[in-house]
Amino acid sequence: MNKKLAWAVGLLLGGWQAAQAEVQVFEAWSLAAPAQVTQVPVYMTLTQMGQGTERLVGIESEVAGSARIVHLQATEDELVPVQLAQVQLPQQVPVTLNSGNTFILLEDLHQPLRAGRHFSLRLHFANAPSQEVRVRIRPTTLYGDRSLDDVRSDPLQQQRPSRRTEGLDDVMTDPLIR
Repeated sequence: MNKKLAWAVGLLLGGWQAAQAEVQVFEAWSLAAPAQVTQVPVYMTLTQMGQGTERLVGIESEVAGSARIVHLQATEDELVPVQLAQVQLPQQVPVTLNSGNTFILLEDLHQPLRAGRHFSLRLHFANAPSQEVRVRIRPTTLYGDRSLDDVRSDPLQQQRPSRRTEGLDDVMTDPLIR
């Protein structure tokens, strides 16, 4: 009887530790890429919900030959991509992987990435179990309304000014135009 009780307690504690090491992934997405493109970034927000810190240590994907964690290091006159071995995930602090600092770079794409579709990415952590993530593919447009609001090719460039709206009040209030 004591063996069964010890086994049950061990199972419960093991499940509790697994729940404590959980990493939540929010808004995983990438840009569409035609067949000629061989590299594409992946962006997401990771939050480690367990105790202590966790580390993202590896990535795999069926759409790419390899994946790596890249950080943009600022030098005097340019941003230089530097490969990282891991990303620290402090307890309950969202860590955003985006175009301005650290992101995942998929290399040697096996297929074009079409807007509106999804692909899977497997994230490997130091302590938490590996996690399968569904990555949404967003359209790549140069002058779209809002499709690239949070993506910039150069993280140091200024935000685009808002669109001009002078004179539109006359158009909207004229009863003959309605």
